[in-house]
Amino acid sequence: MHVLPDPARRAVNRPEQVRRAAESLLGLRITAPPRRIERGYGNENWWLSGDDREYLLKIAPPAADLGKLTASARAHRLAVERGVPAPELVIFEPACAELDGRTVRIVDYLDTVHPPEVLTADTVPEFFAGFGAAVATLHSVRPGGFASRVGGSTTFPTWADYVDFRVPQIRGRALATDLYPAADWNAMLDRARDLAAVVSDVVEPSLVHRDLYLDNVLADRDGRFAAIIDFDGAEVWDPVVDFVKLRWQVFGEHPGSAAAYLQGYASVAGPIRRFAERLHVVEILELANHAANAALTDNPAFAEQATARLDVVLGSTPDGPAVDLDVDQPTT
Repeated sequence: MHVLPDPARRAVNRPEQVRRAAESLLGLRITAPPRRIERGYGNENWWLSGDDREYLLKIAPPAADLGKLTASARAHRLAVERGVPAPELVIFEPACAELDGRTVRIVDYLDTVHPPEVLTADTVPEFFAGFGAAVATLHSVRPGGFASRVGGSTTFPTWADYVDFRVPQIRGRALATDLYPAADWNAMLDRARDLAAVVSDVVEPSLVHRDLYLDNVLADRDGRFAAIIDFDGAEVWDPVVDFVKLRWQVFGEHPGSAAAYLQGYASVAGPIRRFAERLHVVEILELANHAANAALTDNPAFAEQATARLDVVLGSTPDGPAVDLDVDQPTT
């Protein structure tokens, strides 16, 4: 009689599944037992070693959107081709038979550390200057019109056109929550849409990450910036969107980081035209989206964090002090 393995037995056999999958996909022998890396969200991550080279194998969740993952892989490769410091995407397998038909990606494993482990008052300036320069290089990739995916989705010729398309999607999710009254949701999203039309002429479609914070970058052991990782949220947007999470979750924790980051960014991209107004647009769009999605997926803690930040943004004006890069930075 054939008996399906129970979850415990399946878990015990997972390293062997990973080894077989990696050897099949890479065409080489894995020379050390695969090791699970308990970091990251969504993907199941495994360290591999074979033929004097180390890899990271990423197994997507069972319900992952293949179209989105394909677009993410395309964005990742475009970034590396442009010279963005990021691990090379070696393999993209849409349906790996050895791993239950799940989508698998294999990237080079970088011998690096999580930035908070090495960020100090002495290392902050160099790390964040390198970070800013890397992101500016990413933003120099121009895949075409504005779009929610890098290839495979509708593109829009102007930022105003794209925001007109995006706002109803966010509005629909937002109005399904009770985080704000309907009138407040409508007012803030109309505000973002109207201001997007004002600044649209200076916004060029750029490859953006849309999830830049310290969990999605790497440092070397001396505290220098090393790489950007995890392009799963990459789209073609106003590049200013990549300041949103940094201002919300990073700059305030590391004094001097904002100025160093902007200096590094400007060394590659030059000054950002109409920065304050563009920032106001993308902060409203992104924070409203984060808050609504968190509320609808039963993540009240993150919804609360997003609405708290959104309240700060809504209490500012596009030319007011709250658009300063160092907003919310602790005073000493």
